[in-house]
Amino acid sequence: MDWKKIPNVAMYGKSDWSDKVRKTPNCTVEKAKQIAEKDPSITFFFFCRENMSLGGINESFKPGDAIFFSGAPWYGSAPQCDSYEKAVVGRKNQNKMTDTEWQNFKQAIKDLKAAPESDSSPNFQQIVQCHIDAMRTPAGQKWGAHGGINFLTWHRAYLQHFEARLRSFNSAVFLPYWDWIVDRAIPKQLGKTSEWGVTRRSNPNFSGVAKTKDLENLLKKTTFIEFSEAVENAPFHNSVHGVVGGDMVSAASPSDPLFWLHHCFIDKLFANWQRMHGNIKHPNMGEVLLPPPIITKTNGQVWSFLNLGYNYI
Repeated sequence: MDWKKIPNVAMYGKSDWSDKVRKTPNCTVEKAKQIAEKDPSITFFFFCRENMSLGGINESFKPGDAIFFSGAPWYGSAPQCDSYEKAVVGRKNQNKMTDTEWQNFKQAIKDLKAAPESDSSPNFQQIVQCHIDAMRTPAGQKWGAHGGINFLTWHRAYLQHFEARLRSFNSAVFLPYWDWIVDRAIPKQLGKTSEWGVTRRSNPNFSGVAKTKDLENLLKKTTFIEFSEAVENAPFHNSVHGVVGGDMVSAASPSDPLFWLHHCFIDKLFANWQRMHGNIKHPNMGEVLLPPPIITKTNGQVWSFLNLGYNYI
């Protein structure tokens, strides 16, 4: 994992330090990074190089103290310490994107489409074929990516690979998400099917897609299996594929850019649920997801979205 160092700062601004996760004395920076990488709730920490007292919270710190926090970083000047943030890609709601961000995203997809086939750096069609194989081939159906226990983790790894390939053309690119609970229409920036060579239903009807109350009930699920099964089926994931129609109801659905925004929102719901139920794990954290080279990590390695280098903003 990459880290961003901000020298000579500590955390100020919240008198109760409600985002504090823990303090570890007699630490090193490298050990602190290892602790943070194992805990998905930790987003940043500060490391003391000298004795320091913060009057606002009546707490003192010694050299070697590492103080870990969740949430968004907040800083004030403190020459006695340095702060370290997990360097993450910020995935933004598509309705908050600038024209430049849309242009970058769309052009990166086109660049990936134009890229040659490669065993080490799959192009757009190879990535789509991976999804086709997951749905249609006997081997792929054993990966658990659809109707199975790995639906969420497999697609998280799939999204991350796609995002990394897009960012290889332009490092400013990120995967946006489409919140179809609020925005009950296809995003206008992706509305021209001829631009992508895909088909869709001419007049999609979102009446059967999840609403706010459905989301509230979904996030109350107390086991991973319950949550995974609920979010994959109606009125969530499957319903949106059906409403959009056309290529989105086929095994080649990733050929439509809407697929990536749709699944990015599914992953965001997964991330929100994880934040609410932090101690729950996948039933098989050690299982290696397939197929390489597109998907190579274990369930455990993709369990923390922050450790994969992205967050939802």
